[in-house]
Amino acid sequence: MYMSQSRCIKIMKNDEAVSPVIGTILMVAITVILAAVIAAFVFGMVGTTSTTRTVGTTLSLNSTEPNWFHLQFTGGNDLPALVSIKVSRDGAPVPLETGDVVSPGYGTENLTITNNAITLKNDNKFQVGQVLMIDAGGSVSGHKITILGTFTDGGQQILWDRTL
Repeated sequence: MYMSQSRCIKIMKNDEAVSPVIGTILMVAITVILAAVIAAFVFGMVGTTSTTRTVGTTLSLNSTEPNWFHLQFTGGNDLPALVSIKVSRDGAPVPLETGDVVSPGYGTENLTITNNAITLKNDNKFQVGQVLMIDAGGSVSGHKITILGTFTDGGQQILWDRTL
């Protein structure tokens, strides 16, 4: 009698290795992304962009009074948004009073000085060609003059920072 033997071949698949590899790749990717986000915040790369304003100014010495200089507005897209200016001489704020600023042709009665800031009354705006004659409280020649502008949104920017 002949008996046939059938062989049963069992093929075994090992799917267990796929899951740990995918899990490891995902964990590494998440770690890299978190490290990049944290580094961006720590090194200040997020949220520190600021708007640069465009206001043209020129400063010139007064030929007859050594303590006075002339600030003229020459243009710029952001000139209408300029609300006030402050003056510093060699890094120290210049304490301005009413008689320390004159604006020929535009009327001194339109100027207000509060907290050492020069502003215009009645929602007037600084204009192209307007000249402010300012008493710096000491000799201007050879000293660093800084003009800081404040705008309608509360932002501030240095408009002039040079030695005359």
